[in-house]
Amino acid sequence: AGDYAYVGDQYYLRIIDITDPTNPSLAGSYAATVSAVDVAVSGDYAYVMDAPPGLMVIDISDPTNPSLAGSYGTPGGASGLTVSGNYAFVADFTSGLQVIDISDPTNPSLLGSYDTPGSGANVTVAGDFAYLADGGPGLQVIQVYQRALYPSNNTGQSIQVNSTSDDVLAVKLSSAQTDSIRWEVSANGGTDWQDVLPGASWSIVAVPGNDLRWRSTHLYTQSSVNPTCTNLIIDMLKAFPIVDTITDIPNDQGRQVSISWTRSGYDYVGSPTPIIEYSVYRRIDYDLSVFPGSKDAETSGDPRLVPAYPPGDWHYLTTVPARTEDTYATVVPTLVDSTISEGLYETVFFVRARTATPGTYFDSQPDSGYSVDNLAPAVPQGFSVAYNRGGGTDLSWEECPDADFQYFCVYRGESQDFTPNPGNLVQFTTGVTWRDDVAEGYKYFYKITSVDFSGNESDPAGAGTVTGVTSRAVPKLFALYQNAPNPFNPRTAIRYDVPGAGALVILQVFDVRGRLVKTLVNKTQAAGNKSVSWDGTNRQGQRVATGVYFYRMAAGEFVQTRKMVLAR
Repeated sequence: AGDYAYVGDQYYLRIIDITDPTNPSLAGSYAATVSAVDVAVSGDYAYVMDAPPGLMVIDISDPTNPSLAGSYGTPGGASGLTVSGNYAFVADFTSGLQVIDISDPTNPSLLGSYDTPGSGANVTVAGDFAYLADGGPGLQVIQVYQRALYPSNNTGQSIQVNSTSDDVLAVKLSSAQTDSIRWEVSANGGTDWQDVLPGASWSIVAVPGNDLRWRSTHLYTQSSVNPTCTNLIIDMLKAFPIVDTITDIPNDQGRQVSISWTRSGYDYVGSPTPIIEYSVYRRIDYDLSVFPGSKDAETSGDPRLVPAYPPGDWHYLTTVPARTEDTYATVVPTLVDSTISEGLYETVFFVRARTATPGTYFDSQPDSGYSVDNLAPAVPQGFSVAYNRGGGTDLSWEECPDADFQYFCVYRGESQDFTPNPGNLVQFTTGVTWRDDVAEGYKYFYKITSVDFSGNESDPAGAGTVTGVTSRAVPKLFALYQNAPNPFNPRTAIRYDVPGAGALVILQVFDVRGRLVKTLVNKTQAAGNKSVSWDGTNRQGQRVATGVYFYRMAAGEFVQTRKMVLAR
């Protein structure tokens, strides 16, 4: 390949520089596991048969420094190979022909195999066939591509393009092409063909089947220029509808999604089995478990994520009349909203295409989607602050009118225009009063917000009424107070005092085994009453488990530890 020869030299792949064929020299090498028996080169990679364990893919972009890019272990060790396109065809001692997908050379994978009677010794590929030398029986000819080409009439034919065993009832073709091309489709593997026009509406398949193929004939014009096609899209309809999307309704209070689907292949004028309506069903989840859902639930290993296919426990939701349209959509309710605190919940639906004949209908595959509450609750009203000379500050406000209200957040700052953030959050409460017992509380300002069950937070409300003294004082001693709330979920506030001229303050969270979970404060701070919030995450931002945790404050000679409980 180019200026190099790639040699399987028993224990090594040898790369020989043959720039001067009269004086070849070693450029680089890579050690095989057992024995390098055959080599094929394609692009920047050498494919080496190592017998055993199998195929090695060597990066030869720098021939002087080859390196392993990927590998695939064949069952019985291999003795020969050839590379064609994105595939390595391997002759295996015990398993015959192995076809390895090398479209990603760093992760080769088995695409298919054919077990020959004897022992595979070598293989080459020409056209649609692999020719395998099989020890004992001799030559084995195996079809590895399914292509048909008729040069005499400028016609090319595809392989099967549908992926399920259900009959194709209608097709629609679009293409980006130059000049004239005749397009035909067959739903029964090429036995019966019919013309189809690019860009036209749906074409009803005259002879339905489950092996859809297309073929094209290039029609030369007076310019004698070969027509070309750079993009081909074939849509197909089958008896059952197909759920396309399930999306959240924006700017609502949640519990609603829009479900859209592609029509049944029988939904057209003159259909032998006309569709009269579509019904939407929702799966019953008896315990309403909220869990990380997945559209690939079948591979998740969690039985709660597998959508049971009808028949089963499903609720009928609504019906949409059939109107021979390509797509339909309607709004349906979910079971539960996804929330920030509880995680993702996916509700499962399917669509049934009903006919006029009782008991004759066609069901889509189930699919799932989630809803969220997009609207924040109302801003708290009637907020007042009463500063008391005897200690403590009394806060009060009105009830939240929203049905999905969860709790209020109380923030404390040292200026009237401070911005609420997790660092100055001091309290969660469902009540409408709270006393802040911080010393000399009158030197602080307060704001409160409302939070709903989806984690939406309202704009902050400042105090409309303020009473009491306004003098301020500086703490005289370090102090670390009990967090609030405790137990907590999802976050808690930790208050502490810094006296005098300030100090380097380190405030950290540890688990019960003494391992550091997160550092909340590590900086020099001025004197004053401080507060910091912990949201139940570790240093990597991951949510930690339910349990007991300790928070420790160190400032100069002051060290104090307190316990808190996270209850998810």
